[in-house]
Parts: sequence; C-alpha cells; structure tokens
Amino acid sequence: SPLGDQTAAAVTALSNGFADATRWSLLVATVFLLLGFVGALVVRRAAARSTGAAVSAADARTGGQG
Repeated sequence: SPLGDQTAAAVTALSNGFADATRWSLLVATVFLLLGFVGALVVRRAAARSTGAAVSAADARTGGQG
C-alpha cells in the first residue's frame, strides 16, 4: 500500500468523512423538502383565497345566480 502503516488511519478518516457528508446531505435534503412543503401550502392557500375572491365577485355581479 502506498500509505504504509498509515493505511488504517486513512481508511478510518475517509470512512468518517463520508459518513459525516452523508449525514449532512440528508439533513439539508430534509430541510429543503420541508421548505418545499411549506411553500406548497402557501401557494395552495393563496390559490384558494384567489378562487374564493373570484367566486365572490362573480356572485356580486350576478346576484348569486351565477
């Protein structure tokens, strides 16, 4: 091995680094999924308000017979 007697230490360090990177990437991915979910809820609420306002305006124009 090119690392000689340091091979075990290098493998351990690389393994720990990979595990840490995996842990952080899962955490970041989870945060972005939660942000996307919250964003979807905000859009859904805004669309419902917009649709409700449009229906109310149409009812006002037609006297509720629309």
